[in-house]
Amino acid sequence: MSEFKKAAVIMMSAMMQRAEEPLADALLAGLFEPLKALPHVLAIHTKTDDGTVYVWIVVDDFSRSVREKIYSSEEEIVDHAPKVSFNFHIVTKEIAPTAVPSNAKQVFTTDACLA
Repeated sequence: MSEFKKAAVIMMSAMMQRAEEPLADALLAGLFEPLKALPHVLAIHTKTDDGTVYVWIVVDDFSRSVREKIYSSEEEIVDHAPKVSFNFHIVTKEIAPTAVPSNAKQVFTTDACLA
């Protein structure tokens, strides 16, 4: 990991603890690049509560092969931000309206998610 990314992760962790959400959200969105690159990921929503970042990954395919690629990306994210506590959830597009909390922030979406 680059020195810049390390510094950004440390700063994000500190900001999350002090509730400086806009900048922490921007840094989190950057961390999700491995997930955004996956073709079956339609949207990513986050919510921070008591220092834990809850992440809902909305997919159009819940097959084992797709989930394994997502798990690999999640591990990469955790490796880049070891001081941040993550709680990941994979949900299908069909159940996302009831599975993703209404107060979660959407940090990524594709046109396919809106269809």
